[in-house]
Parts: sequence; structure tokens; C-alpha cells
Amino acid sequence: MSELHKAFIYVIFLSTASFWIASRALPQILTVSEFKRWRNLWLIVVASAFLAHNMWVFVGAFILITSFIIPRAPKNAVVFYLLLLCALPLLMKDIPAIGIRFLFQLTYPRLLTLTLLFLPYFTRRPPIPLFANKTDKWMMMYLILICFASFRGDSFSNALRTIFLYFLDIFLPYFMLSRYLADHNQLNRGLIAFLIGIAPAACVAIFETLKHWHLYIPLTRVLTGKDPSFTYDVRAGGLRASSIFKGPIILGYTMVIGIGIYLYFKPLLSNPKVTKLIGLALLGGLLAPMARGPWIACLAAVVAFIWTGPNPFRQLIAMGFMGFLSLPILAMTEKGAKLLELIPFLGTIRTDTIDYRERLLDVGIKVFKKHPWFGSTNFREDRDMQELVQGQGIIDLVNSYLQIGLSYGVIGVILFLCIFGGMLVRCYFIIKKLPPQEADLIRLGRASMAILIGIMLTIFTTSSIDYVDVLYWTFSGVIAAYLYVAEKTIKEYRFASQVSKPV
Repeated sequence: MSELHKAFIYVIFLSTASFWIASRALPQILTVSEFKRWRNLWLIVVASAFLAHNMWVFVGAFILITSFIIPRAPKNAVVFYLLLLCALPLLMKDIPAIGIRFLFQLTYPRLLTLTLLFLPYFTRRPPIPLFANKTDKWMMMYLILICFASFRGDSFSNALRTIFLYFLDIFLPYFMLSRYLADHNQLNRGLIAFLIGIAPAACVAIFETLKHWHLYIPLTRVLTGKDPSFTYDVRAGGLRASSIFKGPIILGYTMVIGIGIYLYFKPLLSNPKVTKLIGLALLGGLLAPMARGPWIACLAAVVAFIWTGPNPFRQLIAMGFMGFLSLPILAMTEKGAKLLELIPFLGTIRTDTIDYRERLLDVGIKVFKKHPWFGSTNFREDRDMQELVQGQGIIDLVNSYLQIGLSYGVIGVILFLCIFGGMLVRCYFIIKKLPPQEADLIRLGRASMAILIGIMLTIFTTSSIDYVDVLYWTFSGVIAAYLYVAEKTIKEYRFASQVSKPV
């Protein structure tokens, strides 16, 4: 049996097990029959990828599957988009064309966008027009900036190709999700779909660390014809899991988002024991990559969630006390001691990665000052940046803010922060304005804050590659939808109170 088919068996087994666990704690918003449809579709898509043995055969199969199974209504399409988003690796492949080298690079997320979001955007009138959401103006300003920047130092045809990809990768997911998750029930369905969709990744991550085997490398190799750029990275005696992602940090980053969603749904899940098991699986998926950046981001996200809820001081003190007590207990076991060696500011394993990030920031700021306003297209060729070339002959820009600043200058960074930082600030003030009766909507606002903090901290430690930017643009749309729903709810309560006042 080939390595691909062995991996397929394990992936299907682990995924089925994760779905079985999830089925024991479904929230009331999701019926058993609908969950089974979601599960079956997810498994069919993954099976078609493993059994296709060719990227274009898989693309054809995927188009047929989605055409026959997924309802065409946009409100269904966005939910299935979130369900299937993290089902497979990125799978980048050039689309061949006559007269030019290639049309554009197709990836699995772009395939999802083209099959589920592209046609509804052009054929349906959105319920919320452009610029009705306060985040829209910052998003459009950022898109205009990077679209104009694509004409610098590149041919006209390449610039047009790049602009089309910005439309697919950034605008369409943001716009469609922010418009068609436009009520509380739709938001719940979309978020639980994403949580269910990443549950297998958490189980696979734990398996990879325990068995020292990356399950998705054979699939990427067969469908793209290329070996994945990451290798078997061992830290503290264990394999750093990556699941479907290009690297361990990206897996940890995804688990941080999943834990933020879990914090919202925890009171809504039907089985308390299974709910705890789901939380442990997500925590295992966070620990398995052994990536310190996501750990810090997750801690900050959880603290923010608790801080904005009831009795924050008591809960934070209890959490800190439990963490303090766990340190000597972990130190008494071999694996626990190795885990402690990975903790930032306490451990000493692979501190060279922290040193490199500090050096990158120092050099990057120096180069940034040479083109501060709108950045540069050839910043990698700068003499100072060449000091950072690694053994593979590349400069690893493990800081998304620095990557944006060097490419688009301070204007790009400000607009980027206005999108995500602006939503973070609005979430904080909105949960203060929502009436106490809207407890679920308030908790969703706290979870949205946690997700944004997790995203914004993690991308400080990694570049916007693979699923990193896919996920933060996706959740820009999801959280923009939440803000729209919350603001609409506040207006409705204010109107109702005014009407009820005696004349």
C-alpha cells in the first residue's frame, strides 16, 4: 500500500472520530440531519482529493460535488465555505494557458471561492450594500492601495492578474461573509461550521506528534507535483505537527481561532463532558505544533475573553493560580519538563528563532525607513536585508506587519490596522451597549475580541503565507457581520424603548 493511501485511511479514521465526538454535543441551532450532511460533504471532498491522483481530476470532481450537494443560495454557500475551508492543504498549482506561461495559480481556497462565492456575488443582489458596514471603507482603501501598488515594477498583464487575485482572496470572502451572515442565527451556523471543519485538523495534529508522521505531505506531493517546503521539524523530542498547513505556526494560529469560537459555543453545547473533550482536542491541536507565538496569542485571547465577562478578577486569579500550581507538577515528568522548556521566557529550546525575529525587526525597520510612505517592491534586494538570507537562500519575513510595511509603507500598515484594530475597538464598545437580554450576542462579541487579538498577535510572529492571510481576511468578514448584527440589535432596542415611552 502506498504512503498516500495509508495516509488517506488514517485521515478518514481520525476525521470520522472527530465528527463522532462533535455529534454528541451539537448546539440547538444545528439538527442531526444537517450535521450529517455537513460531515458527509466534508468527507467526500477529502476522499476525492486523496483518490484523484491528479489536481485537475480533483478540481473537476470538486465542482461536480459542490454543484449537486450545496444549495445555490448565498446564505448556504457562505456556511459551506467556512465548513470546507480547512479541509485540505493549500494545493497550489499553475493553471496552464496558451500564449502565456500560466493563467494564475489555483489554490484550494481559491477553488472554494470560485465555486461557492463567485457566481452568487454577480447574480444576487446583496442584502447589505457596499459601505453600509463601517469596516467597508477601510477595506476598500486598503484594496485600492495594494491594487495600485501592483503596477510598480511589473508588467501590465501581471498587475491585472494580481488585482484579480486580490479580488478572489480578499474582497470576495470579506464581502460575501459580511453580507450573508447578516443575522444571529446565520452567524451561529457559520461559526459552528468552521469549528466542525477544523476539528479533524486538531485530531490529525495530535496524531502527527505522537506518531512522528506528517499525514498530508503525500497528498500535496501527488496533486501539485512538488514536495512541501517544510520538513520534519523536531522540537523537545517531538515532531512539530502541521496537519493540512504549511508549517506548525499556521496550525497553532488556526487553533487559536478555533478556541475563540469554542469559548462562545461552550454554554450552548448540549453535553458538558463531550464539550470538555472538544476543548481538550483543540488544546491538543494548539500544543502539538510546539509554536510559542500561538501559545502567547491564545493566552492573551483567553484573558481578553475573561476580562470582558462577569467576575473577571476571580476567574483570572483562579486561572493564574492553577497555572502556577501546574508548573512543579509538569517539572516532575519527562514530557512535562520538555514542555516547560518550550515556554517563552522560561525555556531555552530553540531560542535562536526568537533572536532571528528580533534581528529581522531591527533590520526591517532600518530598510522600512528608506521607503516609509508606500514601501518598495524590491526591498528584499536591499543590502541590509541581504544580511538575513538563510541557508535555503531565502529571507524569511516572519512578521506580517513588517511584510506589509516594507511592501506598502506606513499607509498600508495604518489601513491594515484600521481594519482589524478598528473592529477590535468596536467590539469592545458594542458589548458594553448591548442590553443584558442579549447574553449570547454579548458573549459572541467577547469571542470576536478574543479571535481578533489571537490573529493580531500571531501574525506578528509569522508571514502572511499559506492559510495565514486566508483566515484573517475570512474572519474580517465574519466579525464585520457580527458588528453589523450587534449594531442593528442596539438600534432595534433603542427604537422599541422610544415607542414604549408614554406620550
